[in-house]
Amino acid sequence: MFELYQKSVAQPLGERAYRNQMEHLVQTGLVKDLGDGRWKRYEVVS
Repeated sequence: MFELYQKSVAQPLGERAYRNQMEHLVQTGLVKDLGDGRWKRYEVVS
């Protein structure tokens, strides 16, 4: 998802800021995380 994000945004966030934003989306229930640590994968909740 991070690579797709980088390609689709003119000025993408850095990797750490991106992970922080994804954690916020997990907490709000919009996405779920798969895996542990730095290399988590994210999936949109349908």
